[in-house]
Amino acid sequence: MLNSIFSLAFLILSSVGVGRKIVKVFCGQLELLWCILFAVMLLEVLINYQKIKKIFIGSDHGGFNLKIKIRDWLRERKFSVEDLGCQNSDSCDYPQYAVQVGEKVSKTNDSLGVVICGSGVGVSIAANKVSGVRCVLANSIEIARLGREHNGANILAMGERTNFTDDPFEILEEFLKTNPSKEERHISRRNQLDAL
Repeated sequence: MLNSIFSLAFLILSSVGVGRKIVKVFCGQLELLWCILFAVMLLEVLINYQKIKKIFIGSDHGGFNLKIKIRDWLRERKFSVEDLGCQNSDSCDYPQYAVQVGEKVSKTNDSLGVVICGSGVGVSIAANKVSGVRCVLANSIEIARLGREHNGANILAMGERTNFTDDPFEILEEFLKTNPSKEERHISRRNQLDAL
C-alpha cells in the first residue's frame, strides 16, 4: 500500500510541473526513509532475539529428525539450546519430553520451547498441561505469529510428519521474533487463560 502511495505522490509531483531535481530529492528521501524503517525493524528483531536467554527443545521418535535440524539451526544462530530428548529415533512416548520442556520453560525467565512429534498434536496437549505454559501448534508463519502475539505462546509445537504450509525454519523464526501484544484486549484474554 505504501508503495502505491509513494508512486501516486511521484506522479502527482511530476504532473504539476515540479522540477526533476525536486522529484529526485523527494524520491531519495523516500529511499532513506525506507532504509531507516528497515533498520528499525531489524533492530527490533535483534533486540527480541537477545531477550531470549534459553530455548528448550524436545521430541519423541516421530519428531526426532526435525528436532535435530532445528536444534542445530538454533545453535548456528548462537541461541543457547538445551535438548531434553529423545536422543535417537527409537520408539518412545511423547508426553515425558513435552512436559520436561514445559516445566523448564515455566521455571526459566526469558526462555521459549519447541516440541515436536509426528503430528504436533500430542506434544502440544502434553505441554499445555504444565502450569504457565501456552503452547501453539503451528504449521504456518501466520499461526506462529498469532499464537505468540495474541496468546503469548511460549512453546512452539510442530509435527514432523505433517504438511507444512510454510517452511518449518521460517515458522520458528517468526515465533522467535514475535513479542506478545501489549494491547489490553490480548492481555486480558491471556490473564483469563492463566486463571483457568
